[in-house]
This record gives sequence, C-alpha cells and structure tokens, in this order.
Amino acid sequence: MKEVIRIQSWFYTVFGTFFMAFGCIALFLAVAGLYGVMSFAVSQRTREMGIRMALGAQGMQLVRLTMRRGVLQLALGLVIGFVLALLAVDPLQVILYKVESRDPIVLVTVLFSLAGAGLLASFLPAHRVTKVNPVVALTVE
Repeated sequence: MKEVIRIQSWFYTVFGTFFMAFGCIALFLAVAGLYGVMSFAVSQRTREMGIRMALGAQGMQLVRLTMRRGVLQLALGLVIGFVLALLAVDPLQVILYKVESRDPIVLVTVLFSLAGAGLLASFLPAHRVTKVNPVVALTVE
C-alpha cells in the first residue's frame, strides 16, 4: 500500500521540490535586489553622509537614517506580498499536499524569514555609511 501511495503522490513530491527551489531562488533574488538598491542609494548619498559626519552626526544616527528607507520598502513589500499570498492560497489548495492552506506557522515563518533577509540586506549598506571618511566624502565630486 505504501508503494501505491508513493506512486500516486510522486507528482506532489516533484512539484513541491520545484516550488521550494524556486522559492529559495526568489528569496535570493529579492535580497540581492534590495541590497543593490540600498547600496546604490547609499553610494549616491556619500557626500551628504560626509557632511553629516563632519557636522557631528554619530554612526548609529546615519545607520538609522539609511535603514529607514530600506525598512519602509521592506514593510510595503511584505504587506503587499502577504495580501497576495492570502488571495492565492485558495487556488493553490489543489497542489498543496498534507498542508493547510492558511497554516499560521508557515505564514509567520515565511514572513519572518523574508523580513530577516530584507533587514540584513538593508543593514549591510547602512553599516558601510559609518566607515565613510568625511574628508574623502567632501572632496568626491
């Protein structure tokens, strides 16, 4: 009987593995994209950050200033994604095998994973701001 069940459910196993792999790839691309956007935004504001540091701004103030933008983008993306996920679970229920469509543990785990990855992708460029030499930043044209 176990062999019959395995043969009948191979479809779910194969496509479940594909969905998991594509989800991991999508997470990587989202984090890389957010990191790229934040890194570009930080590099565009190098002169501004140099001026702020020359006027006495502390490193953590600059990190908060820079992180604010990334966190707002991340929060907006998480809200839109969560709403779309809730709308998509009913049509996708057909391909879910032994999984509740609105399982709160899965939804919260995915939400926190995406939030953690996005915060890390925002923090790395924001932390780089603290290493800017104000003299060099003011002379760069």
